[in-house]
Amino acid sequence: MVANCYVKNAYQWQNSADGGTTWQDIAGATNEVYSTNLPALGTYLYRLVVAQNGDIMNTKCRFVSDVFTVYYDPPVVNNISAAICAGDTYTLPSGKTENAAGSYTDKLLDNQGCVTQITNLNLTVTPLTYTTINQEICEGESFLGYTKTGTYVDILSTPNACNTIRTLNLTVKPKAYSTLNAAICNGDSYLGYTKTGTYIDTLVAANGCDSVRTLNLVVNRASPNLGLNRVLCIGDSITLNPGNFVTYQWQDGSSSPTYKLKTGGVYSVKVTDENGCMASDTVTIKEVNCSLANIPNTFTPNGDGINDVWNIYALQGYPGCKVFVYTRYGQQVFSSINYSIPWDGRYNGKELPVGVYYYIIDLNDGKPPVSGYVTIVR
Repeated sequence: MVANCYVKNAYQWQNSADGGTTWQDIAGATNEVYSTNLPALGTYLYRLVVAQNGDIMNTKCRFVSDVFTVYYDPPVVNNISAAICAGDTYTLPSGKTENAAGSYTDKLLDNQGCVTQITNLNLTVTPLTYTTINQEICEGESFLGYTKTGTYVDILSTPNACNTIRTLNLTVKPKAYSTLNAAICNGDSYLGYTKTGTYIDTLVAANGCDSVRTLNLVVNRASPNLGLNRVLCIGDSITLNPGNFVTYQWQDGSSSPTYKLKTGGVYSVKVTDENGCMASDTVTIKEVNCSLANIPNTFTPNGDGINDVWNIYALQGYPGCKVFVYTRYGQQVFSSINYSIPWDGRYNGKELPVGVYYYIIDLNDGKPPVSGYVTIVR
């Protein structure tokens, strides 16, 4: 501030380019206050000349101020374009933060309050990306790590990109379970199965998911049993009984539950059980003379294929009969029950010598055993 030393002050600002040796008037700088844009980094000298209006050019009538030394160090200017993700902030050199798109100027000051750095920021804010996925899966499967029906929101981070907010609407379709109980007849099949058992199959349901089917299958077997082939003594009869069934059909067309026969032959029956299943059985009956008076008293086990074994046809009419053969000294050389395999004249696999042997036959009919002798001839 310049005092009013004169009636009317006149002003002239001067500068020096040689360290204060010579001074030049600054054109147009004739006000009490002077401002200018310094051209470059450096030190600048200024002074103010004050005089009575009209005497400013008279060096003897004017007053010169002290020298003003200006050290000019211009601030560093940084022009920055930056992008942030929505929800994030950008921190300027001064520590100030911004989170909205726009242009910002930030200044750093030194201890004297001078600006040392200017940052011009052009800030762009990239919005978050939102995606929605609607997905169906089958029970037991997974999608994006999830296995249950629900809505799942995930924040996905991608390098050099902003987060993606993903919403997953997941529907888990359940497996279908069914149980079948079925019964078939022997020889039939059900869904490809022919044996009694429990079968579990995995099929594809209408919704594209697994359908687990359990089949409990029973195979019903109608099993008539006419027994083993056997003999019929002349004059006797046999009653065939195949078991308990719903219907019966014998070889002659009769339909009674049992069948009485008096002659040999082939007999058969076809039955139907309570499940509607059908089956049949056949037996051969040989008619023989069961008189023990016809027991042979000799045979020739010489390997010629004629009378090589001791055939006792009458014993076929006595199931459970017992036959024993002894030497003349009482040593047992043969025994049999039912006499299904006739004696071949051997003992312990070795041929017995020619001679007379004695037998005892217990018919298992409550009567005394029958005894006699048989001769081996070679």
